Amino acid sequence: TRGGTMAPVDTKAREAASRELDVHHDEMAFSYLRFANMQRAQQLKELLQNFDYFKESRLGGDENLTPEEVVVLFDGLYEALKSDAFQNLQRISRSTVILLRQLFGQAEDARFLLEVDTSALEDEMLLKVAEKMEEECDKKHEPRAALPEAVGKPKMKLVSLESRKEADSLLVESAQLKLDLAEKDKELEQAAREKAALQTQLEEALAQAAAAAQGGSSPAKSPGDEKTPNALRARRMGG
Repeated sequence: TRGGTMAPVDTKAREAASRELDVHHDEMAFSYLRFANMQRAQQLKELLQNFDYFKESRLGGDENLTPEEVVVLFDGLYEALKSDAFQNLQRISRSTVILLRQLFGQAEDARFLLEVDTSALEDEMLLKVAEKMEEECDKKHEPRAALPEAVGKPKMKLVSLESRKEADSLLVESAQLKLDLAEKDKELEQAAREKAALQTQLEEALAQAAAAAQGGSSPAKSPGDEKTPNALRARRMGG
């Protein structure tokens, strides 16, 4: 506040309030400024009307006023101005609430929660930014040409959820799916190790079978084959 200690402004809030807006949002800001300027002009007009009424109705004669009468006149003017000023400030506050409710309603439709940093409303740097915008608004404001779609900011399409509970449920389900996926990866790794071990055992068994088959391929000799040539010759002679 002016003349007092001002609360520190959150850095993110300052950056959000001072950054360049999207073309559409920029136009909405200027539209609100034009509305506020129109309301201010109307309020000043009503204020001047109070002065005119005071001069015509209370100071229209040529008579001299005593100090007491002057005090009474100023007290009446003070009460009239005080009432009008209070009503005007009250209207501004209510209009601001209506504006905030519009923004909050649109955010809730997209399942977003917005926050308001009231300390930023008194930040001198941000007030200067608003002052420059107001100066541009007082001139003939021409909307800026929109950037081509290819080089413009990407527009994010939000999925409308039924409720925040459903969104939380989806987050829980997503976390559970990640855990299940990690468990499946472990099972696949274990199955791969078992497959490699079985493959090794099969190769060893085939090698042993091949070696055994090669060792038993020579024909076995019968007992008759062990007879000497002399014995065969003697048998023939006896025959």
